[in-house]
Amino acid sequence: MLSRYDLATGNTTDLTAPAPLRASGCAVFLNSTTLLVAETNPTTHDLQLYAMAAGGGALRPYAAIAGCSTGTPSVDGPKVLVTTACDDAYRDGLWQLSNDGGMPQQIFTGHIAAPAWTADGTDVLFGYQPLGQPTANIVLWAGSITGRTARPLAGLGAAPVS
Repeated sequence: MLSRYDLATGNTTDLTAPAPLRASGCAVFLNSTTLLVAETNPTTHDLQLYAMAAGGGALRPYAAIAGCSTGTPSVDGPKVLVTTACDDAYRDGLWQLSNDGGMPQQIFTGHIAAPAWTADGTDVLFGYQPLGQPTANIVLWAGSITGRTARPLAGLGAAPVS
């Protein structure tokens, strides 16, 4: 169930009547009037993204990423970013899509966490662990969306990322 908690009053309101989410869902504000909700489809096991009015109501299909069972959206920049964990490890990574939905595009491969846009909206900062590397090697990287390159913020310089 997705609920809104009002800090001023302490009241909780169910936002998803009549279509409640399953426990796997998470939501972030896309803008001041719309929530973006991510959850795993229980039938296809694909990551589904839905838009919903901030005050609650029906979920509208927004986008889907096939073969990826979990995802977390980030909406603080010019495009929506989604981190994924997928059945195929080469589909794990960072995806982007326009703020009005559409076809997601994978922009980086590997284990990625907590993406955030730079202030000018041209690069993304993220925790990154290349495929096959031990989990202790997750470090902060910066990636160029247009140049499809990423570099650790301290260390060896830019490296192509597919």
